[in-house]
Amino acid sequence: MTKDELRQRMRTLKKQYGAEALERLSVPVMAQVAAHAWFQAARTVMVYHALKDEVRTQDFIEQWHLEKDIWLPVVDGEDIRLKRYEGAARLRDGALRVQEPDTDEYQEDYGKIDLVIVPGVAFDAAGYRLGRGKGFYDRFLPKVKAPKMGICFPFQFVDAVPHDAWDVPMDAVLH
Repeated sequence: MTKDELRQRMRTLKKQYGAEALERLSVPVMAQVAAHAWFQAARTVMVYHALKDEVRTQDFIEQWHLEKDIWLPVVDGEDIRLKRYEGAARLRDGALRVQEPDTDEYQEDYGKIDLVIVPGVAFDAAGYRLGRGKGFYDRFLPKVKAPKMGICFPFQFVDAVPHDAWDVPMDAVLH
């Protein structure tokens, strides 16, 4: 199966679930993240603010941002930069319909990131990730040395994700 075929398959599967079902499926995934030793040990965490068809991270972010430094990815041209999360009231619509912090504070020292929580269209047991095809995470992930944790709905965990030499495998995938 090609990357485009797998993306189409995942789009079709996601359409079988309503918003409430995806919300319910997100709860155990985020509970696994919260209980994971990497998250427990981390002080500074990068986590994405979910789109409507991704594992919901919003409640998780809100719950943990007072105990940990939470940084959200924002699209800046062809790249991802990180902005500190300072509460739901400080969010605004950003590029690609993603909510992002309305602040000018960026994290430029990626060595300070202890854990990266990564979305994906599909993941496999080897840690390979299929993204949406724009390459934002492909360009960003090699810059970060911290553990990379992919999260997905159970139906997004597949036998094999087609991958290229530049694809960065996740260190763990929770689903």
